[in-house]
Amino acid sequence: MCETKNNMNLTKTVVLKLKETDDSIQETMERYTEGMNFASKVVYENGEPLSANRLQKLTYKHLRENLDLPSQMSCNVARQVSGTYKAL
Repeated sequence: MCETKNNMNLTKTVVLKLKETDDSIQETMERYTEGMNFASKVVYENGEPLSANRLQKLTYKHLRENLDLPSQMSCNVARQVSGTYKAL
């Protein structure tokens, strides 16, 4: 982070400790990938691209309860998969 005051640069260093281990990050990435595969299957079985909102309504509960994805990641799955299908 860098701030400018009176034509002088002031640099601040922030040290953060992460609670997550490499294994937990890897597990989260794997669950996120599983979630995208699940959402992709829902879109494919529907036969046409779905809006992110519609896809979220169809997949959110499964992603939260079965894959234990955090709320924000569950919402991101729908947006990412929906956007990918629309781009095809």
